[in-house]
Amino acid sequence: MDARVVEPFNGVFNVRRKFDVSVTDDLPKIAPFVEFNSLPSRQELDVELTQMSRRTAPGIDNIYMEELKVLDVGRETLLQLFHIVWVNEDNPKQWIDAILVPLPKRGSSLI
Repeated sequence: MDARVVEPFNGVFNVRRKFDVSVTDDLPKIAPFVEFNSLPSRQELDVELTQMSRRTAPGIDNIYMEELKVLDVGRETLLQLFHIVWVNEDNPKQWIDAILVPLPKRGSSLI
């Protein structure tokens, strides 16, 4: 590589700096390693559904998030569907595709 390009960066990237390990003491503690190869649990599904935003447009299936949040018996079916996808390691194409429609705010010049 050309020395004219490399030289200005030598003083930035190739300098040995001392690192004070105590700075990590203030970082938030995270839970220990979670096994990611296990099937999603009903509890995980419940937590994720409660954390999803309510004010979202439906997908290509015309299902609103509010409908998923109030599922009762159907929630078990949804969990079984997730298990099938998890085991087969193959997301349905409809879960990957999305249609994004920009909705400018009222009065925006982007219309």
